[in-house]
Amino acid sequence: MSTLGSFLKRVVSTLLLPLAPSPPPSFTTTFEREYGPHHPPFLESTSLLHALASARASCRLLIVYLPSSSPRDDKRHKAFCRTLTDPDLIRFLLPAFVLWSPPPSSTAHKLAMKELSVRRLPYLGVVHGGREAGRKVSVKSLHHFKPPPSPEQAVVWLNRTLEGRRERGGKGGGEGEREGSASTLWHAHRFVYKVN
Repeated sequence: MSTLGSFLKRVVSTLLLPLAPSPPPSFTTTFEREYGPHHPPFLESTSLLHALASARASCRLLIVYLPSSSPRDDKRHKAFCRTLTDPDLIRFLLPAFVLWSPPPSSTAHKLAMKELSVRRLPYLGVVHGGREAGRKVSVKSLHHFKPPPSPEQAVVWLNRTLEGRRERGGKGGGEGEREGSASTLWHAHRFVYKVN
């Protein structure tokens, strides 16, 4: 009888397996399918705090992009994705930034919205901190996304973020000093966007 029970259990689980929801594709997968492989580094992290820890480990700042699932925001999403393919912007971002963007239907997306107190999507911000560092996540810079930034506008916005970080870098001790020296390194990579 137990053999029959285990057989039936295997049959039922095999039949129900296709009905189980598969995880949504990553931002990298959907991005590269539509826009190709040329883009700034995208983190594949399961949560905002994990993404922050990964960014810190590589001495870079984390750009968080939380896309909207609404079709009315599709045009802005596509414009921002095209911005991310700009070769000059990619060169600018490489030494100082990584981008994390969870799929809109994922748990990570919902938790990030809560952690960052997001009221409106799409969301584009540079964030820092995290519970591992003994403090909450803080937003260093937020882009209004109306419209989404062009490559030139993205560079100006992110340069201002780096400038503000460098000015605050020397204050405090311990981790703040380490962050200050990293900020100086990031500042050394400042990029002047050339408009042809």
